[in-house]
Amino acid sequence: MKKSVYKDMYEKENCICVHVYSGITSRCVSLMQAYELAKRYQIPNVIVIWQLEKWCNIKYEDVFAKEQFSDVNLGVLNYKFFPPDWGDGMKVYLKRGQIGKLLTCLGQWALYFARACYNRKTERLMNYFKQCDTYVRFDPNEETGWEGKAYEEWGLTCWNRVKGYLENRVNFCAGIYCGMMRGEDSENQGDPSTVVFDRKYTKLADSLKIGEGGQEWVGVHVRRTDHNDSIRESTLDCFIEKMKKALADNREVRFFLATDDKEVERELERIFPGRIFTYQNKVWGRNSKSGMESAVVDFLCLSRCRYILGSFNSVFSTFSAMYGGVELIVCRK
Repeated sequence: MKKSVYKDMYEKENCICVHVYSGITSRCVSLMQAYELAKRYQIPNVIVIWQLEKWCNIKYEDVFAKEQFSDVNLGVLNYKFFPPDWGDGMKVYLKRGQIGKLLTCLGQWALYFARACYNRKTERLMNYFKQCDTYVRFDPNEETGWEGKAYEEWGLTCWNRVKGYLENRVNFCAGIYCGMMRGEDSENQGDPSTVVFDRKYTKLADSLKIGEGGQEWVGVHVRRTDHNDSIRESTLDCFIEKMKKALADNREVRFFLATDDKEVERELERIFPGRIFTYQNKVWGRNSKSGMESAVVDFLCLSRCRYILGSFNSVFSTFSAMYGGVELIVCRK
């Protein structure tokens, strides 16, 4: 159960602290690994710094069940606050004369500044580890980049540093966007089922009856708006080809589609009439609580399919398959 973070957890007792950011499933991988390492090294305290941002604008407690990681002392700090309509949104509303939306936006700004005091607690925590020289940020520098051998070596160096802290019972904070375990250690990174979502999401997924009724369900995850590798390598034609093959193999197949692009949804519905199923109450985008809630439902539905046709280098595809224990077939040209 989520508990308040107190200084003894990291100053006087052994703890693992993870500062997680980026997309929702990337964070799930990080949480899964943090819990696995806490159990493996018999560390009683896990602190999660949950950063709100435009890629995941929802609080920790609005995603996960209270019983998650209940056999460790779990402390959670929601860090920052990201108003969904600030900046350019304010200019647009002012230009269009949309006073109601402008006032809502101003209210979000007020809340942002009000939360600044709350954020200081998190910043003090991170500064504690920085002063101890045990804050490890896994983001590579510009020269290293995000791919290739240099990037792999960077990640391995960070993990070896963290592993040394674990073995020597030294408290640390890892700033991670998608897990910290690298190399051979990443082969046993934990049990996905230890990540437990709030019951409201599983109820919504249950209502869609994915995988029930004797039908063969194939998950389709087409990522289009925010991932250059997926856009470049996993073209829509790649998905269509594999979906046609699935249909040829089984004329009763149904596809559950999770995508961030309305045009993709319309095109696949045109090509496969009556075969495409989606979460009908979906809210598009990740820059709102309701949009992130829709993403969790999409994720759970994908995990219940017999296998998943996924996007190249997308953690959303990968973790959906891991969570459901099903095969992932990456659609790549």
